[in-house]
Amino acid sequence: MKYVTVVSLAAGLIFPNCASAQWNSPDKANLRMQVRSKFGKVRSLETTPFFGDYDSDGKDDALVFAYYDDRNGGNSTSLDVFLFKGTGKRFSFVKKIQDVYGTAPRMVRFSLGTIKVTLTTLGPNDPRCCPTATKEYVISAR
Repeated sequence: MKYVTVVSLAAGLIFPNCASAQWNSPDKANLRMQVRSKFGKVRSLETTPFFGDYDSDGKDDALVFAYYDDRNGGNSTSLDVFLFKGTGKRFSFVKKIQDVYGTAPRMVRFSLGTIKVTLTTLGPNDPRCCPTATKEYVISAR
């Protein structure tokens, strides 16, 4: 299993075994444009990328969480999750991930063929506004 270390500057803490989440290079800026192109008109789109190597080729791959406002004018927020393969210069779309729900993605761990991620989700007695449960998803990167 490969791990990437990320440092949270705001808290000044080190979280080992987590993938990095930043858009600060030309190849990653291209990835952001690819994600944005998957949406028509939305009132708001917030994207959170995580980078790591799920195929052991030594190049960053990406898992991107995209939160957006309901296209039909409602007040709910929807989530799409996308998987991309890194080629070293660009990212190519692999697939849209199904059945991942929640907010605040964290503790993302890339390993050969899988990506694990923790999200905050609705617990059995939570109102829709206020999720409190934690769930770890295991995403197939194949």
